[in-house]
Amino acid sequence: MQSLQVQSTTVVLPQGTYADGTYHLGPAAVPVGITGFQLALDGSQMTDPTLTITVSADLSLDGGATWASTNPGPATNPFPITAGIQGGAQNKDGTPLTTYYIQQIGIPGVANAQRMIRATVVVSGIALVTQGTLLLLQ
Repeated sequence: MQSLQVQSTTVVLPQGTYADGTYHLGPAAVPVGITGFQLALDGSQMTDPTLTITVSADLSLDGGATWASTNPGPATNPFPITAGIQGGAQNKDGTPLTTYYIQQIGIPGVANAQRMIRATVVVSGIALVTQGTLLLLQ
């Protein structure tokens, strides 16, 4: 199996404190040839279990005119992708997680120059202190 290479890294959520609410990230162009993405959130300060976060990644194949979340279909599957995160999570050894990921390998339309990706982060419980980074993979 061939490993994917990072083609670009973009800070999409600047380091900061984010109160309860909804935050929209992007959209960002997805260049031809990109086959995957990874959104990484710094979890070093996500230690309180009352913190909950929902992250959704959305895809457009037509330059942002329509999105998978509002116009779903086979061409954009498996988007939109949604993940839930709870503060205070630990790995199997009991060590607190320091980074949280949402990742997809297999973005539809690899030869399509019109692709765009965006994300929505919903914070609830307590304020979130983090930074988010988007990696595009080929």
